[in-house]
Amino acid sequence: FCYAAAAFDVRFGELGATRLLPRGVGDDRDADRYFTGWEAWLPELWTVLGAPLMPEVRTIPEPCYKIDVSPGDASKPPVADEEIVPPGAAKLTLLTNKLLTPEGRSSAGAIKKALDGLLQ
Repeated sequence: FCYAAAAFDVRFGELGATRLLPRGVGDDRDADRYFTGWEAWLPELWTVLGAPLMPEVRTIPEPCYKIDVSPGDASKPPVADEEIVPPGAAKLTLLTNKLLTPEGRSSAGAIKKALDGLLQ
């Protein structure tokens, strides 16, 4: 059971790794599968790593932008959709959109983008 995880654990020790926590073990054969072990181990990991704890209540953050409503002509929007870039974001230019799989297969594709002016 969990041979690969135990083997990695032993090998990391042999290589001089510093253990942060005991190895977490979950069992898919348990009634709730591996969740009991995971739910107990994960908060300990975040604490050891110094990560902030999940809030008890999740709140929706305030928006980072303001929408003003003003009269206008619907046929002439004041700003083109492609010109809307959220604060802190960079506009990207699509250079290539190439199908990687044969026709009729999954819709996987590759998109190569360049940051306008940032990589020049």
